[in-house]
Amino acid sequence: MIKLHETYKGIQKVKLISEHEGKLYEFYIEEAERVEMPHSDLLKMATGYRKKLGDKEFLKSKCDFVEAEFDDLLIKFQGNNAKLNHAFMSLPAGVSCPGAGNCLSFFNPEDGKLYVASENEGSVCYAAALEAGMGPRGTKGAKGYRKERYLNFYVIENALKGGYNNLAEVITKSIQNHELNTGPMTEIRIHEDGDFYSEEYFKGWVKAAMMNPDVHFYFYTKSIPYLVKYLKNNKALPSNFTANMSSNFNPKFKKHFEYYKALNDGEIKVAKIYDSYDDVPEGVPVDKTDAYAMDPNFKGEFALVYHGTGLKGSKYAKLANRNSRDPRKEKSKEDNIHYLTTVKAIRSRRGESDGINLDY
Repeated sequence: MIKLHETYKGIQKVKLISEHEGKLYEFYIEEAERVEMPHSDLLKMATGYRKKLGDKEFLKSKCDFVEAEFDDLLIKFQGNNAKLNHAFMSLPAGVSCPGAGNCLSFFNPEDGKLYVASENEGSVCYAAALEAGMGPRGTKGAKGYRKERYLNFYVIENALKGGYNNLAEVITKSIQNHELNTGPMTEIRIHEDGDFYSEEYFKGWVKAAMMNPDVHFYFYTKSIPYLVKYLKNNKALPSNFTANMSSNFNPKFKKHFEYYKALNDGEIKVAKIYDSYDDVPEGVPVDKTDAYAMDPNFKGEFALVYHGTGLKGSKYAKLANRNSRDPRKEKSKEDNIHYLTTVKAIRSRRGESDGINLDY
């Protein structure tokens, strides 16, 4: 598929040229206007906007929700996308990422604009870009994509009014509801998009792991202070709750990161994003299936290769285009075997949470 950018009366449009059975087809999608601002200002803006997403009336007036969509207040899980063969849930990109570094971006449905940190050098958070209509289905497909994430956030915010224990109950009910259609959920990725945005929210997931010992929960995070405070008050996370530190965190959390390593005797998992497959150092595995991310026994660094998007003409736009065509992005037989062996090992364990204290 060929992607060409055109501008008409200030509105960015993207012409997609697709080939099928020897014929070329042209169609257009619209992309949101992009606004760059300093990271610190954007973080404040995202935090302020986050508060709005917990308001039903705001969602109805600005995000096209109707009253009936609030009848079933449970977290929605998805499964089986291009990378993952198991369940995951998501929150709004950027808005729920207080620890984000130069990847910080978020879409604002009030003005229809995609806000990007100027320090990004043209990179755009992939999830934020999809919320803004930069995916293959454009703005039409983005509306449903956003609504699922917004509703998850609304459910969580309202559950937290009763504390983290109440949120854990809601998470458990949401898992049970999903299992009615899919069968047992044995692995769950917390946040395909989004992150832990408050300490109470983090505790809610820890408690949910304690309540569901037959489910293995794992996550990537840049919200390091919540992990540090937890480990100051507890020896370890539940055995069915696996943390992966994302390397692209807000630089102000550098001391928290070093302290987190010290609390774990330096034995932590770190996911680092590289510009291309050629840049990944020899001996550092590339995780194409989340097998390394899920694995509670793996320690050290594993690699992810930049797969997001970028502002037109930027280095990251070129990288995204090149990496999308790199045959090395495809899962190999070895990748799939590693995934299966990791899952089998996880399923042979049961969660252990004795002695955990969350009331600190």
